[in-house]
Amino acid sequence: MRKRLNKNYAKLYRKIKRLVRADVRPHEMRDEAMKKLYEMLLEAQGNGVSVQALLPQGFDVFYSEFVAELPAFTHEERLQRRSVMHFLYCTCITFLAVLLLFEHTPTDEYLTYLEQGVSYVIHNDDYIAASYPIDDTITIEIDFDDLESNAGKCVWEGENGKIIINRITIAGEGIKAIQIYFKSYPKKGFNYSEMVSGLDWARKGFTFTAKMTLNYEGENYNCGICGVEGTDRWGFYFFGIDFVSTHEDMEIEDLHGVYKFTLEGLTLNTWKRK
Repeated sequence: MRKRLNKNYAKLYRKIKRLVRADVRPHEMRDEAMKKLYEMLLEAQGNGVSVQALLPQGFDVFYSEFVAELPAFTHEERLQRRSVMHFLYCTCITFLAVLLLFEHTPTDEYLTYLEQGVSYVIHNDDYIAASYPIDDTITIEIDFDDLESNAGKCVWEGENGKIIINRITIAGEGIKAIQIYFKSYPKKGFNYSEMVSGLDWARKGFTFTAKMTLNYEGENYNCGICGVEGTDRWGFYFFGIDFVSTHEDMEIEDLHGVYKFTLEGLTLNTWKRK
């Protein structure tokens, strides 16, 4: 049975839902945002955070930040439904104010988690970390005639989260300088979080477990690791040492069409609060 919000949280959720219907165009992003809002309120309720603690600067600030990235009606359309809201501060300022108001209180850790997300649980000794290999082998097609069009593509998605292509960059000269970075989106929770990644975070530090391979003219070439950014982004060089050494004359300008790569060795990381 699905857990229910108490009277105060249910009242807040209904108010936001009513305003969102008036301000935001019908869209799958709107439905997903409302689902995540319900889960966030439910988790805050379960951790003893009052509605007032989440709204130290008032409802308008909270609501404005909530709808900021959603597909809104035009200004004229909004005026027909309700008065224009005053946009004040970002959610980060709201959380910062809450932390100052409730420093050293039982809610302090939860509010820190809301601000930092999965980074908080990765580096916190109050969580038991574990990791499990994922057997999936993923085929990725990259269009080198339009590198920017590849950014944002989802390459893996499941009940534990998803992985997208974060960006493709050229960090230097020659084909050896072309990098691809992936971004892992975790399934977050204060008491339990999980994230599928190319990194194993079970020991607080990380181990690079993912492997990417280029398939070119019937031959497979390993792609070199190029780095890690934060806790959720990790990347490769498209063309590793093996490929570059056997294709010394190939230049970036020679890359046209779609190239196929495989990605494997992903890891499911979990963190359970003690």
